[in-house]
Amino acid sequence: MKDAAKWAFLIMAAVAFFCRPFIGGARYAGIFTNPNMFGLYLYVIFAVYMSDLDWSVQRNRPVRKSLLMYVQMALVIFFILLSQARTSTMAAGAILAAWIICRVAVNRKQKTFLPFFKSIGMLIFTAAALFPIFLFGLTHIPTWVGHPIVFQDDVLYLSNGKKIEDIGDRIIKENFPNENVVMEENKKRKDPFEYTIIGRFFKRLDTEDTLNRLSSGRITIYKAYISKQNHLGHKNIALNINGKKVAHAHNNWLQFGYTYGIFAMLFYSIITVLSVWFSCRMYIREFRKKGSYCFLPVAVSVGFFMATLTECLFLPFELFPAFVFWFVFSDLFVKSTPAECR
Repeated sequence: MKDAAKWAFLIMAAVAFFCRPFIGGARYAGIFTNPNMFGLYLYVIFAVYMSDLDWSVQRNRPVRKSLLMYVQMALVIFFILLSQARTSTMAAGAILAAWIICRVAVNRKQKTFLPFFKSIGMLIFTAAALFPIFLFGLTHIPTWVGHPIVFQDDVLYLSNGKKIEDIGDRIIKENFPNENVVMEENKKRKDPFEYTIIGRFFKRLDTEDTLNRLSSGRITIYKAYISKQNHLGHKNIALNINGKKVAHAHNNWLQFGYTYGIFAMLFYSIITVLSVWFSCRMYIREFRKKGSYCFLPVAVSVGFFMATLTECLFLPFELFPAFVFWFVFSDLFVKSTPAECR
């Protein structure tokens, strides 16, 4: 599975370098029509390569024999940065942080940190050194080839948040009318915790327009979906907020609660948290026996957990990260010993 994902990524990268030019001032979408979808795909590929990196460190493999892996990881990082997808960048950062924590925990037992530090240094050096080379190639090679691939639904997403030709972000047609929510201006209201540090934090969060703009209006969307939570859920996924249709909650927890009810949100939360816990436990227990694969469930679970805080990724046969999460998830609860199988 890992090799298939890597080969598919390399084929995608070849198509991008030959036929999908990078335009300065815009976010790069690769072979996708939306850079956010491109980023969600990339963080899963990053998880696959991080599993390879972990196996390389575990075996203390020489750098020269892993050089191709570092180059490919640098290419993944390059594409993530060019997509400017915040959710995917945070997911990749969470995967890297989880790997550092897991690796430190393992290396403390083995009392050896040199391969670990060497791999981090090599990854940083390779990504930094190859970034301008990749950028030059992505900017000029498609022009030299002269056969750009243009999709009917292509939208040019600009770095300042605007986009040219408002065709993208297609919303799935639903048969039921959407609920309307009008978010009122923040008013002064009595709060028993107003003068505590917790109260001050949530008050600032509730009134911070800058944070709302930085998150592309997600704070307003979150508050609207929270206000409509109930026990039975709703027939729709979308919601009309201040007269504008919003496709989804940009958060798995809130979307599950809105669509399927609060109890479904509770059980989904338990499953998601347990996936992170069981994957980390499997890594600590079986990193020697399943070394070439063992970090992948951790990377996928942690990346999915982080990504679903700011995106809605709960349809496994529509969104690649959700499919990979549920696919890897099944391996975490396999009972392997006779005692566990009773």
